[in-house]
Amino acid sequence: STNATKELAIENSLAAIEEGWQDLNMDMVKREGGQKGGKVVYRLRSTDDVFAALEDNVVTLSTMKASKFFLVFEATITSWEQKLSLVSEMMDLVQKVQMSWTYLENIFVGSEDIRKQLPQESKMFDAVNVAFIKNMAEMTEIENVV
Repeated sequence: STNATKELAIENSLAAIEEGWQDLNMDMVKREGGQKGGKVVYRLRSTDDVFAALEDNVVTLSTMKASKFFLVFEATITSWEQKLSLVSEMMDLVQKVQMSWTYLENIFVGSEDIRKQLPQESKMFDAVNVAFIKNMAEMTEIENVV
């Protein structure tokens, strides 16, 4: 029947969304030269693939919500909308933190003069620096976006 065909189409689209995200990894790279002091530092190189997938999938989910079969798949569709919203927020946040960290690293790492002039700020940066390097390494190990 037509209804069964339309339900199957939604089911297949949801399966394609899930499969697409299972195969999508974060584009993490080891920063050339690491950090002064020899620590290995990873960074998020590009989010283009992630944001392209987000854009496509959000439109697909939105179309599904307009379908008369939405109620059958409501839990799955809502779950994916929440996941994708979180992915979008996290990618934006990681990019902003990485940009700020890069700026501050240039100021505080390897410059003893600045560290002496700004001892409190240096301590604050040291704590952030340790957390940033740890979190970026964890993201590299996890690999998958979702």
